[in-house]
Amino acid sequence: MQIAIIAGGISGLATAFYLKKYSETTAVTLYESQNEFGGKLKTIERSGFRVEMGASGFCEGDLEIAAFIKDA
Repeated sequence: MQIAIIAGGISGLATAFYLKKYSETTAVTLYESQNEFGGKLKTIERSGFRVEMGASGFCEGDLEIAAFIKDA
């Protein structure tokens, strides 16, 4: 099976991750119009400091988010 994912933000990256995790034989192609993947999520360096950028944060108490992070 071949699957194309349009947009390499967190949703597209998570979808590709789980498709490959549960179906190693599936061919996944991820298309992104920007120069890098991640969408609104970025790590930048300014004045010697590393800064994590994002559209919004998450609550560590969210069990679904915690399970996703544990899988990754």
